[in-house]
Amino acid sequence: MEKYHFLSKLSTNYREALEGLLLFNKKQSDYIEDIEKSIEEFGAPRVVTEGETLRIKIGSINDVQCLFALDGKTENANLIGLIIYLRCALNNITVLHIAVDKDYTFDGRFFAQNLTGQLIGKVKESALRIKGVESLSIAYRRITFPIRE
Repeated sequence: MEKYHFLSKLSTNYREALEGLLLFNKKQSDYIEDIEKSIEEFGAPRVVTEGETLRIKIGSINDVQCLFALDGKTENANLIGLIIYLRCALNNITVLHIAVDKDYTFDGRFFAQNLTGQLIGKVKESALRIKGVESLSIAYRRITFPIRE
């Protein structure tokens, strides 16, 4: 059983939490150079409302995908992480941004639960279902790895 609840859409009730996690995350300073390079290449992320849900847009790119992590399935579950990705090429999915709550970072009290790894794993699972996708890249570290054995 998964400890976390992963969603591709997020209720507008989470706007403040999402903006805090994505735009005002204190851990951003640890990755500022990588974040700046990603923004130069793809554009800046912004939170937008579409009906009753929130989405992330990156620059002028319309087809970015998001996966949000909540600490449970209840109505008052906390937003604890997100990953933003897109298919940059026919054979590649690129992760543009990952943000996790401070308690789930490398020096957080829930680090051992590996939320960042779980988010990347969920994107890999999704990528494996897409015909032609052979690799997953992380924009921040400019690394690419194969997703198929």
